[in-house]
Amino acid sequence: MQTDGHMRETRKKKSSAWQDLVKVVNLKTCIVDTRESLEGIVRNCDRLMEEDGYNESLRECSEREEWVRTLRAERYQVIQHSAKVKDAIESKRKALELRRNTLSAARIMHQKHTLGLASQAEEVISERQRHSTLVSSLLPIRTALIQTISFIFPIEPLSPADLLFTILGAPLPIPALSSDPAPPLTLASHPDITEDTTATALGYVAQLVHLVSAYLGKGLVYPVTCCGSRSVIKDPISAMMGPRMFA
Repeated sequence: MQTDGHMRETRKKKSSAWQDLVKVVNLKTCIVDTRESLEGIVRNCDRLMEEDGYNESLRECSEREEWVRTLRAERYQVIQHSAKVKDAIESKRKALELRRNTLSAARIMHQKHTLGLASQAEEVISERQRHSTLVSSLLPIRTALIQTISFIFPIEPLSPADLLFTILGAPLPIPALSSDPAPPLTLASHPDITEDTTATALGYVAQLVHLVSAYLGKGLVYPVTCCGSRSVIKDPISAMMGPRMFA
């Protein structure tokens, strides 16, 4: 009897009461409701994220990251360009410094040349004064030389009516017409005038003109080569057609 009672007591302890079963059912119901609520919350969160532009935010974030990369690349290019510009500025600075030194040296040289020019100007003034003095002193010398030449080569009238003169006693006729290239070799009214006497007179005239031009310091347009009766006059003006000589 005791064993049966003990078994009943043990069996009575292991069985659950109605309240416990109700609690279990309620707990399961709560779990199911909680899970459904959690799933609803997740769905609501997803919907809210979609409504709030999550994808757009992701795209905007990606665009901004790309923009940041672009700006970094441009920054790198700007740094490189800035380095090149700095190098160019440094090169220009060195060139400018060299030019400044060159200008300074040129300025010093110019000052030296200016002083030299001032000294040369004084020397030129002194030489001009000396030249004026020499010219003044040359005038009587030239006058004396011309008088000497007039004594060596006297020119005297032979026949005033025919405008015939002699130089050192040799008659020298003049051309009959202005278009004649040379004086006549003979004259009918003066049988003593021959080709030889005319050539001799022309040789004297050439010598006279040559000496006078040398004493006066005047160059002849048509240079004279003295060779007695064979003296010649050169025509350098007509050099394009070939130089010409007149005996």
